[in-house]
Amino acid sequence: ENQRTECIVALCEISNTTTDVAVIKLCLDCFDEIVKYSHLPDSCVPPFTSSLCKIVNLERFSVFTWQIMKNVLQTYGESCIRPLCIILDDPQKPTNLLRGATFFLGMSMWGSQRITSLDISPLQILPSMSRVLDSQETIIGHEVCLAIRRLIKKYGDKLHLEWDLLIVIFNKLRTFLGKMPRSQRFMQVLSETVESTVALIRQKQFLGNTDEIFQMLMKYISLLSEGSNLILLEHEIKLLHPAYPNWLLNLKR
Repeated sequence: ENQRTECIVALCEISNTTTDVAVIKLCLDCFDEIVKYSHLPDSCVPPFTSSLCKIVNLERFSVFTWQIMKNVLQTYGESCIRPLCIILDDPQKPTNLLRGATFFLGMSMWGSQRITSLDISPLQILPSMSRVLDSQETIIGHEVCLAIRRLIKKYGDKLHLEWDLLIVIFNKLRTFLGKMPRSQRFMQVLSETVESTVALIRQKQFLGNTDEIFQMLMKYISLLSEGSNLILLEHEIKLLHPAYPNWLLNLKR
């Protein structure tokens, strides 16, 4: 057991430090064999997942790396989710490490290749996704936005307490708006995510705090369609009706 642990840790260190494509491929082949035909000791889970988080950023290896991580998560389950969240909890870590962990969490929990055996509430994942945005790295913001877009589009009508955390994430994502041109993919994804939230309200499937979500959406008014802006306007008008609590205060806003 000790020898196996030392071997796996050494392999992780090699994959983390080399820039040789052939060596990285060899490391991945070894990782794949370990997951398929051996046992990954508990102490090896953090360095093993960290190595995969870094390598998945390399385009030529991204698909293979995801396949390995998918097998890891299917085999070891929640014991591998926690190390990924711990990575995100420290936004000072290297950007490629943060991005890889965010990608793996979003894809495995809510993505097109979701791992159905993982029975983990978004409430366990979203706090870490919120914290990682403190890195202020645009590429991390984009990855978090992709993750919550998947969550809202697929499971938005089932979310309740999660909206408190999602509103915090939306408010943090807003700080990225001035950092990129409107044409960038991140902006498009962010716009689609906000529109999906408005669609839930329109369909009466939104189960969170209505006042808080409208306050957040008003900050994104420049990204919304005309139809969505009309929904926001109707809500604002309703707040000014004398039958509504604090209508005088709303009138002064």
